[in-house]
Amino acid sequence: LKKRFSETMPNVCDQIHFVPRLTHNEFYCLVSLSDVILDTLYYGSGLSVLDFLSFNKPVVTLPGEFLRGKVTAGTFRHIGINEFITETQEDYVLKANQLGTDTEYRNYWEKKVQEQSSILFENHDAVQDYHDVFSSLIQKNRN
Repeated sequence: LKKRFSETMPNVCDQIHFVPRLTHNEFYCLVSLSDVILDTLYYGSGLSVLDFLSFNKPVVTLPGEFLRGKVTAGTFRHIGINEFITETQEDYVLKANQLGTDTEYRNYWEKKVQEQSSILFENHDAVQDYHDVFSSLIQKNRN
């Protein structure tokens, strides 16, 4: 991958750093220090989007054809933030660049994510749904 990057992006490949596998705490520290979080193209961040939200981080995403590439977009749509759901690779790069270079813009959106994430994290209806399902299963098992 590094070799391919050096051939296809020689002017920026020295700015790309790979980190070894991290512990959970190391991963959370890295997320908390990040200016830009990119949803991986063609695969998606999956449940990691919840970690990103817990650190108030907007995530730039370009939803793919399959569900795995749409989780982040769906999560952000659910909390009412569509700013970083892009439709083209060019827009993906522009949004990522703006988050990475414009501190005021980034701070605004981190605050907005913080405000809106309660829609997801404090959804008591979901807790009630789990309670109902588990209670029903326990009741059936007792009979």
